[in-house]
Amino acid sequence: MNYLRFSFCLLLSFEIQAQNPTTKDTLKDFSYLLYGFKNIQKKYYQSQGTGFFIKTEDDIYFVTANHVVNGCVKNVKDTTKPDFMMLWQNKQGIYKEWHLNFNTKLIRDTSICRNRDSYPEIFVYKLGNPNTQQIKINCINNFIAEVSTFSKELIFYGFPSSNRNDQENVFDQKPALFKSNDFVVRSNLKHLAGQDVINYHIDIKDYKIDSSMRGFSGSPLFLKDYMTKKIVFAGILCAVDLINNTLYIVKPEYLFRKVNYVPKPPN
Repeated sequence: MNYLRFSFCLLLSFEIQAQNPTTKDTLKDFSYLLYGFKNIQKKYYQSQGTGFFIKTEDDIYFVTANHVVNGCVKNVKDTTKPDFMMLWQNKQGIYKEWHLNFNTKLIRDTSICRNRDSYPEIFVYKLGNPNTQQIKINCINNFIAEVSTFSKELIFYGFPSSNRNDQENVFDQKPALFKSNDFVVRSNLKHLAGQDVINYHIDIKDYKIDSSMRGFSGSPLFLKDYMTKKIVFAGILCAVDLINNTLYIVKPEYLFRKVNYVPKPPN
């Protein structure tokens, strides 16, 4: 299993309460802010992404896109990325640090930048046993089902990137909605060669993607079926192509393999 151990992260003492979705929860309640900053010669750099949680029988895992924490951009490590990133909780409209600090410099120094079409672009961190009672966490498990078709509404909630290199309003933001009803799902060339396909390539037709969408990296993708009204978890946003207006989505099964999650058969 390929997840980071405690040598890569500092987890101060706190307890976690895993929650299943309720009628009061909306999809935005399943996306979490990951944020960090760095000062280089009095110039301020900030970086952020989005993540979510999944629960197995024994553990809870935090999930985001790999490049959010290892700083790989086009297979090259970006040294302006922060040395630490922190997970934040939106509590009554105020973001509070959870003291879940990722040593992103150590992760960056020990990572290998890989092509996203040959290696799943997922970062997974195990928090431990969910049967404790202090902090509420919404896990996406109740949305896990077979993705039979993409002829549905596509939905993300994430934290848009800002071009400002300061902390103004960083923690005032709430998860933003991105959705599309007109998109085309295509495969990469490996599929044509009969090999396994890691990502969905989704061309968005009804919305122009801009650079703020990069902050959605690590967001869970949801699909809404108009006929049944059911919402299904369909993957993890790992990259944004602004030129071709394309989103790259890691298929759910690659996450399930990393955390040894076995989806339950449909009723």
